[in-house]
Order: sequence, then C-alpha cells, then structure tokens
Amino acid sequence: RKVISIETMNKWQLGKENPILTANGFVTKADNYIIPKTSEELIENLRLDYNGSPFTNKEGFVVIEFKNNKKFNIDHPFNTSQNNNSLPYTKTGMTGSKRNIIPEYVNQNKVNFNTNDTMTVYDKNGNVIEKYFYKFDEKTKKGKWIKE
Repeated sequence: RKVISIETMNKWQLGKENPILTANGFVTKADNYIIPKTSEELIENLRLDYNGSPFTNKEGFVVIEFKNNKKFNIDHPFNTSQNNNSLPYTKTGMTGSKRNIIPEYVNQNKVNFNTNDTMTVYDKNGNVIEKYFYKFDEKTKKGKWIKE
C-alpha cells in the first residue's frame, strides 16, 4: 500500500499510459495499517510531516493498493539507502507515530501496476470521493487507471 498526495496522483498517475511508482518509496503492508479517518490522522500515523511534505490537514489523500508478486524488492528501510533520512524517519522500521506502531518498508524497484490494483481518493475527513481500478491490456501492453 502506498499513500500519495492528490497532486501527485494528478501529475503522475491519471491519464498516463503505464504509470509506475518510482523506486525508494516508503510503503506499508495493507495488513499492518487501517485507512485513517482524516488527513490529520494519516499525517501522524505515517509521519508524513517531514520537511517538504505534500500532505496537509486541509487536503485529502490517495491510497494505492497493489499486490507484491515477489518481483518488487521491498525491504525494511534500515537495510536500504533510505536509512540516512532525517526525522521523522526513526531508523527502526516503524513510522514513529506517537499513537500507533506501524511497520514501514521501502520499495527499491519501480512498481508496475496490475489489472485490478486500486487507487482510492479520500477527502480530508476520510470519505471516499473517487475510486480507480488499474486496467492492463495484454495486446497493446499498455495500462491506465479507470474511474469506477
């Protein structure tokens, strides 16, 4: 599971052929984390309050859920180049939230999406406002997000 800003979704995901998630991004496992009720909760739980963060309490957020079919190299951050990040990164493999213990991982490869991966857009209060499914065409080898 990867959380991105609405701005990032609009710039890098929607309307693009074969969009990807770039390498060295922090991710969580869906089993370890429940979608938050508000943007404020999201920012605290995942410690998205780092310097230059695109996340604010006033805007919504986007959750991309994809299956790791073992071709992606996902590891604990302290085993990667991301171990040199500054606070709020904790160097423990946990997000550093004062409210929750949430394991975090780093994706070290580009993530190519598969048919039926989902991208859900939430408002700042945690309400679903849009949902997309990824559709990959085997004939053309092109994929894109389709609005539900």
